[in-house]
Amino acid sequence: MRTEFTFTAWKMSQSIAHSLCAAVEGYGLRRTEAGKRLWTAAVHLPSLVDQVRENAGGGRQSALEAARQHLCEVEALLGQAPDLPEVDRQALIAEISGLNAQLG
Repeated sequence: MRTEFTFTAWKMSQSIAHSLCAAVEGYGLRRTEAGKRLWTAAVHLPSLVDQVRENAGGGRQSALEAARQHLCEVEALLGQAPDLPEVDRQALIAEISGLNAQLG
């Protein structure tokens, strides 16, 4: 069950990273500071979620906390990207919330 959970969460993080990068690229945000930070945060998200799978015991809890904190940072960065349409911002935030729920 744990393997299924982490694989599902990892797939979700991949999807979110892809969506974030597509939004940054598609709306020309890559040239802005907010867009660069959002892109970097998106690229790191799947590896942070994968660390949850790799760690056991106490290490797993700190990996979960790091992943959750990173999701909060990504959500905050979304608020700093003014050229991102609100409908896309809300869709990305909903995806992030779903991953946060999956992480428990």
